[in-house]
Amino acid sequence: AKGRKYDIPVVVGALAASRQIYGFGLQCKPDEIVERWNQAQRQPIPPKIVDDAPVHEVVYQGSSLMEKGGLGEFPIPISTPGYDCAPFTTASHWFTKDPETGKINIGNYRGQIKSPTRTGVFLSSSNHGGYHWRKCRERGVPLQAALVIGAPPPVAYTAPARVPLNVSELDIAGGLAGAPIDVVRCKTNDILVPARAEIVIEGEISTEWLEPEAAFGESTGYIGEKMLNPYFEVKCITHRRNPIFACIVSQL
Repeated sequence: AKGRKYDIPVVVGALAASRQIYGFGLQCKPDEIVERWNQAQRQPIPPKIVDDAPVHEVVYQGSSLMEKGGLGEFPIPISTPGYDCAPFTTASHWFTKDPETGKINIGNYRGQIKSPTRTGVFLSSSNHGGYHWRKCRERGVPLQAALVIGAPPPVAYTAPARVPLNVSELDIAGGLAGAPIDVVRCKTNDILVPARAEIVIEGEISTEWLEPEAAFGESTGYIGEKMLNPYFEVKCITHRRNPIFACIVSQL
């Protein structure tokens, strides 16, 4: 709309636009998907920490954070033109850590772009990211987080799944893949993220203040109305040398 051009391509519908695509993401036939999930839950496989990662090929932090415009580097589309109040990340996998147990949770939550270094985040009371946020609020500290775009398919499939609180989605993702997911530590916090993701945005979610967030066209086919929700302050951006920005069709 503003005439800007981007070097980064956008892919939509590459994860689960059909059972065939979903099965391809798991390297199995469509009629084997359910059994693959059952097997992953019976035998989860913990991730493997690595030192070198494609997602760390390009790093912007500190004085270089705005070198490419911060979040403005990415071609983030308007999902529901005429209704959404801003561009939103949709296939956005939020990684947070339980401050008591240290267990990593992955949740797929919308991310409203508010500035080159700030997003909204919809942490509802029913998701585990919201549970971590409340624990940090009780302690009076912000919630460390990483927003992952373009995760390996087994990780992307576990992000919106209803995995029990005492089980890490990274372990289930390993079960889906049949091998440990390679993970790497973030540059500015202690969160583990997929080493082969396309993009990782590191930062912290305020537990002191809330801000207006949404409207946004949701997966129910209705518009999610404006709410008061936490916000995410960007501290570091890492990505592959030639990343792909992944989106989902968020509305019916």
